[in-house]
Amino acid sequence: MFSSFFPWEFKNNFPTLLKEGVFGPYALSCYDPFLEKIFLNSIPSHFLEDGKWVVLNPDEVTVDWLEDNLNSFDFFSSSQSYKVLMSENLSPTVQEYLLEKDLDWGNRYFLMSFQKENKFFDKLKKKAEVQSYKIKSPNFWDYDKLMKFLCEQMSIPLSFQVQRFLVETIPSEAAEYVHVLKQIALLG
Repeated sequence: MFSSFFPWEFKNNFPTLLKEGVFGPYALSCYDPFLEKIFLNSIPSHFLEDGKWVVLNPDEVTVDWLEDNLNSFDFFSSSQSYKVLMSENLSPTVQEYLLEKDLDWGNRYFLMSFQKENKFFDKLKKKAEVQSYKIKSPNFWDYDKLMKFLCEQMSIPLSFQVQRFLVETIPSEAAEYVHVLKQIALLG
């Protein structure tokens, strides 16, 4: 299942990113690393075995690793969930393996996070078993919604007038908004 939303819409529709009890592969494509972090941190720890992820870089994921950790029917195999950052950098052999093999996901989540869309993400989102989400970059007329969303996520209460002033005076990027909001938070 593929869904595409602006950041504030996504958070309203998928407040926890993952669906509790719906195990298997997930793919998240987010254009901004600050927003990506907000969404990745929204997953409640009780969804995960021992309350935490095993976080992997793309170079740590090999076909052998996948076979040892995901395709194992060992009685002692764990239900540990995995989060792969920068999944656009997975090797072509790993990409092919994930696209072509029917893996037994068991009671684990396998979240692939993409900072750039690529052909691999496009192929993943067509697979019925993959819950795939794309966070769209806002249109220029929606920057005020992005600012409001970031204020809410960072728990920084600002009036509409202050939010509007910030949108009009700082560069229209989530990273810039986050930087300014952190500075405001420090002022108390």
